[in-house]
Amino acid sequence: MDKHGNAHEATPLIGQRTEPRTGEGQVVPMKYSYLRRTTGTRVRAFEGDLALQYIYSADTHPFSETRRRLRNIIVWAGAIFQSRMFTVDGGDAVIYYAPPKPLRLVKLVVDVLARFMSPEARKRRKEVDSALEEIIKREFGDRVEDMYEVKGLAVTPEKQGRGYATALMRTVLDKSDTEGKDSWVVTGRSHTFYATLGYTIVGTGQTGGENPTWSHGPVDWIVTREQRALSVMCACPPAKRSAL
Repeated sequence: MDKHGNAHEATPLIGQRTEPRTGEGQVVPMKYSYLRRTTGTRVRAFEGDLALQYIYSADTHPFSETRRRLRNIIVWAGAIFQSRMFTVDGGDAVIYYAPPKPLRLVKLVVDVLARFMSPEARKRRKEVDSALEEIIKREFGDRVEDMYEVKGLAVTPEKQGRGYATALMRTVLDKSDTEGKDSWVVTGRSHTFYATLGYTIVGTGQTGGENPTWSHGPVDWIVTREQRALSVMCACPPAKRSAL
């Protein structure tokens, strides 16, 4: 969790860049009624993500999955309230962008839920976030305070490859450009996708390699940058797919 109370997220596999087929889907503002469906989309799209496994596989306290879903719903509800979340097909593909300082109520709920995580899970989250914050501070400096973080890009597996991820990214980048803001994003294994949008690597970092309770090897973080947007990306080694 970073200094603003935001938990960084990795991005799922979203396939190659393609254009949406005629009549298939349209980017629209997210609605509260889509939240339940969006939760399922996120779980399925992020299944097998190594960075998330590193943190949440250590959360052995009761109701781990319920707490994670509740946290997501609260964060998304805040993004909807601020008109900063978009979807295709009623929650089958989603994205949102957040200012550096989240809504106070959202931050309060996220902080409270984090206290129920096991000590090892909290330790791992702090380790990951500290590594990312070091990269962000080094590469972006104080400028990050005037930027947006693009978060939660997810497409349900059945609808990947239809161009939904590209359409959502373009919508957010258009919004941030209109507001005169640069943006950055933490992603999992999709650096090739972001490269199609003009991103290039500017820095790297690593976590998890020296943790004796983690057997999947280090999680490598790659920082990339584009002329009008900034992106923090994670290139993770292959992991066995398992439900988070």
